[in-house]
Amino acid sequence: VDMLSDAPLPGEADIWWMSQFLDCFSPEQIISMLSKIASVMKPGAKLCIMELFWDAQRFEATSFSLNASSLYFTCMANGNSRFYSAEKFYDYLNKAGFQVAERHDNLGVGHTLLICQKK
Repeated sequence: VDMLSDAPLPGEADIWWMSQFLDCFSPEQIISMLSKIASVMKPGAKLCIMELFWDAQRFEATSFSLNASSLYFTCMANGNSRFYSAEKFYDYLNKAGFQVAERHDNLGVGHTLLICQKK
Protein backbone atom coordinates (compact mmCIF):
# COMPACT_ATOMS: atom_id res chain seq x y z
CA VAL A 1 0.00 0.00 0.00
CA ASP A 2 1.36 3.41 -0.96
CA MET A 3 0.46 5.52 2.06
CA LEU A 4 1.31 8.75 0.25
CA SER A 5 -0.98 8.14 -2.72
CA ASP A 6 -4.62 9.18 -2.99
CA ALA A 7 -5.74 5.56 -3.40
CA PRO A 8 -8.25 4.52 -0.74
CA LEU A 9 -7.16 2.16 2.02
CA PRO A 10 -9.04 -1.02 2.90
CA GLY A 11 -11.23 -0.60 5.97
CA GLU A 12 -11.44 -4.16 7.29
CA ALA A 13 -8.34 -4.14 9.52
CA ASP A 14 -8.64 -4.73 13.25
CA ILE A 15 -5.06 -3.53 13.80
CA TRP A 16 -3.10 -0.95 11.84
CA TRP A 17 0.58 -1.65 12.60
CA MET A 18 3.33 0.87 11.86
CA SER A 19 6.78 -0.09 13.09
CA GLN A 20 9.72 2.26 12.58
CA PHE A 21 7.93 3.66 9.56
CA LEU A 22 6.51 7.06 10.39
CA ASP A 23 9.86 8.53 11.43
CA CYS A 24 10.82 8.41 7.74
CA PHE A 25 8.42 11.24 6.92
CA SER A 26 7.82 14.92 7.63
CA PRO A 27 5.24 15.98 10.25
CA GLU A 28 2.81 16.96 7.48
CA GLN A 29 3.16 13.57 5.80
CA ILE A 30 2.74 11.76 9.13
CA ILE A 31 -0.47 13.64 9.92
CA SER A 32 -1.76 13.00 6.39
CA MET A 33 -1.11 9.25 6.60
CA LEU A 34 -2.62 8.96 10.07
CA SER A 35 -5.68 10.94 8.96
CA LYS A 36 -6.06 8.61 6.00
CA ILE A 37 -6.10 5.61 8.35
CA ALA A 38 -8.53 7.31 10.73
CA SER A 39 -10.95 7.94 7.87
CA VAL A 40 -11.33 4.22 7.09
CA MET A 41 -10.95 2.60 10.52
CA LYS A 42 -13.85 0.45 11.59
CA PRO A 43 -15.22 0.78 15.14
CA GLY A 44 -13.00 -0.90 17.70
CA ALA A 45 -9.93 -1.01 15.45
CA LYS A 46 -6.58 0.02 16.91
CA LEU A 47 -3.55 1.83 15.52
CA CYS A 48 -0.24 0.50 16.90
CA ILE A 49 2.90 2.56 16.41
CA MET A 50 6.35 1.25 17.36
CA GLU A 51 9.00 3.96 17.25
CA LEU A 52 12.18 5.19 18.88
CA PHE A 53 11.35 8.47 20.64
CA TRP A 54 14.37 10.42 21.80
CA ASP A 55 12.54 11.76 24.87
CA ALA A 56 11.43 8.29 26.01
CA GLN A 57 14.90 6.83 26.47
CA ARG A 58 16.16 5.43 29.75
CA PHE A 59 19.60 7.04 29.40
CA GLU A 60 20.51 10.58 28.38
CA ALA A 61 23.30 9.31 26.11
CA THR A 62 20.72 7.36 24.11
CA SER A 63 18.67 10.51 23.57
CA PHE A 64 21.77 12.31 22.30
CA SER A 65 22.62 9.40 19.98
CA LEU A 66 19.13 9.37 18.48
CA ASN A 67 19.23 13.12 17.90
CA ALA A 68 22.65 12.81 16.25
CA SER A 69 21.29 10.04 14.00
CA SER A 70 18.42 12.34 13.10
CA LEU A 71 20.91 14.80 11.63
CA TYR A 72 22.15 12.11 9.26
CA PHE A 73 18.66 11.15 8.11
CA THR A 74 17.51 14.75 7.73
CA CYS A 75 20.62 15.96 5.92
CA MET A 76 21.84 12.93 3.99
CA ALA A 77 19.20 10.25 3.56
CA ASN A 78 15.93 11.75 2.38
CA GLY A 79 15.63 15.21 3.90
CA ASN A 80 12.63 14.30 6.06
CA SER A 81 13.50 11.47 8.39
CA ARG A 82 14.23 12.07 12.04
CA PHE A 83 13.61 10.57 15.43
CA TYR A 84 10.78 12.60 16.90
CA SER A 85 9.86 13.22 20.51
CA ALA A 86 6.87 11.35 21.90
CA GLU A 87 5.40 14.75 22.76
CA LYS A 88 5.40 15.80 19.10
CA PHE A 89 3.96 12.44 18.04
CA TYR A 90 1.07 12.88 20.48
CA ASP A 91 0.34 16.19 18.74
CA TYR A 92 0.43 14.53 15.29
CA LEU A 93 -1.91 11.78 16.51
CA ASN A 94 -4.30 14.34 17.97
CA LYS A 95 -4.36 16.35 14.73
CA ALA A 96 -5.15 13.14 12.81
CA GLY A 97 -8.06 12.24 15.11
CA PHE A 98 -6.39 9.73 17.45
CA GLN A 99 -5.74 9.44 21.16
CA VAL A 100 -3.20 7.21 22.88
CA ALA A 101 -4.93 4.48 24.89
CA GLU A 102 -1.74 2.71 26.02
CA ARG A 103 1.95 3.52 26.01
CA HIS A 104 4.72 0.98 26.60
CA ASP A 105 8.26 2.41 26.83
CA ASN A 106 11.66 0.71 26.70
CA LEU A 107 10.67 -2.32 24.68
CA GLY A 108 13.72 -4.07 23.29
CA VAL A 109 16.43 -1.46 23.02
CA GLY A 110 14.58 1.80 23.58
CA HIS A 111 11.42 1.37 21.51
CA THR A 112 8.00 2.68 22.50
CA LEU A 113 4.69 1.11 21.52
CA LEU A 114 1.71 3.45 21.28
CA ILE A 115 -1.70 1.79 21.06
CA CYS A 116 -4.13 4.35 19.73
CA GLN A 117 -7.84 4.63 19.05
CA LYS A 118 -9.95 7.12 17.17
CA LYS A 119 -11.27 10.00 19.25
